[in-house]
Amino acid sequence: MKNTRMKGAKMFIEVEKLKKMFVTFSSALLLLVLVLSSGCVNDGREAKVDPNNGLIINEFSVSPDFVEKGDEIEVYLEVENVGWTTASKVSANLYGWSWGGAGTKNLGILRPPDISNDPPTPGDFDAKTWILTAPELPEGTKTTYTLTGRVTYNYKSTGVAQILAYNEDEYNRRREKGEELIGDVVVDNSYGAPIKIGVTGEYPLKVDLDESTDEVVYRIFFNNVGDGVPITDGRDGKIKGTIWLQGDAEFADCLGVSGGKRINIEDQVTLHRGESVKKACGIKLKKSDWSAIPEGTISLIFDMNYDYYIEAQATITAVGG
Repeated sequence: MKNTRMKGAKMFIEVEKLKKMFVTFSSALLLLVLVLSSGCVNDGREAKVDPNNGLIINEFSVSPDFVEKGDEIEVYLEVENVGWTTASKVSANLYGWSWGGAGTKNLGILRPPDISNDPPTPGDFDAKTWILTAPELPEGTKTTYTLTGRVTYNYKSTGVAQILAYNEDEYNRRREKGEELIGDVVVDNSYGAPIKIGVTGEYPLKVDLDESTDEVVYRIFFNNVGDGVPITDGRDGKIKGTIWLQGDAEFADCLGVSGGKRINIEDQVTLHRGESVKKACGIKLKKSDWSAIPEGTISLIFDMNYDYYIEAQATITAVGG
């Protein structure tokens, strides 16, 4: 009878242990499911964002950097999306090496960080490796080669410039009330875009009702604020896109285009590294439209698409023997 009680007690203990193990396993499994579903699992990287660059090169290195004939050299390049827009057609090239192995590497599409998560999810990154072989050099020779890693990608920039406008009567009423009628055009640019827009000119705009039409000129600045250069259609500095005019107005000799509300940017703008290009943009307003409109907003909407490249450099020292 005593043995039966002892066996029963042992069985009860074992059952309780199994229950606890099941509860622990279930809790761990539930936690894993919750973490996975919340999108919080990543490779340990912290999300990085850059207001002026879509992609950045995290690392470009060579190993070893001191070689002799026949030595194997590993070239490593790592790139990450730190903007707010998807980068497509991403590719990497290696320049400065003439002995083979420096072909193009395709990286495809790299998505931006997801800032809607808490903490934010890092943007996509990719890494590529080239394997090179050190060349034969004459005995006693020592020379240094500079390698350039270039990453090219397709990207998009958007911007909106808001111009507040009053017809002449409303403008005079506000001035008589003592309002300060001097300000700057407000421009919103997409975050992380290397090409950004600026607009300056009369603000707020007064529409002259004494003339059949009133024309005003604004200055549009195309700014390359990123660390690289546009290279659209294989041409350094080229960008493409459209400018839309929204509101009771039309273009009047804006980037060489008169009439209508849309301009296709094709060959009018060339931007090299760190450059800013200024263009005149005329806007025409009709008296018949604005005589009954005391105030309104005229918007310039920019939608630009372009290829862009960034570069990094590393050196290899080779000796002959």
